[in-house]
Amino acid sequence: NLYPSAFHTKPFFTALPSPPEVLRLHGADHFSLFAPCSQEMLASIGESCGRIVGAAREALAEKRNSFLGAFFVATLGEVREVPPPSGFVALPASLENKQAERNATQVQSATPVKRQPDRERSGARRRTTRAR
Repeated sequence: NLYPSAFHTKPFFTALPSPPEVLRLHGADHFSLFAPCSQEMLASIGESCGRIVGAAREALAEKRNSFLGAFFVATLGEVREVPPPSGFVALPASLENKQAERNATQVQSATPVKRQPDRERSGARRRTTRAR
């Protein structure tokens, strides 16, 4: 254990209405919970890829995913098909292209134009400043 439970998790666990279900992944560090590293990543940042590799990592991922899946099903209910948003209608391709052109024009017109200083006006200012 990295942190003593009396100071790390126990105060939270005792405050919950029912004891939490805990999944212990022996030998896993927090990097082991991420997707496996590619060969290039292993060569450059191997220490950040986790201690568990290969088939053991796949077994860990399966165990973790089934645990989390069971939690969400128990908490939120069975998975249902999600309907599309109401009132959503896809634009025909011709209107979609016109909308894209209109958006591009608006972006171009919204781009600030950098003005060059007016030479006569800046020269007049200098003459006025020198005359004072």
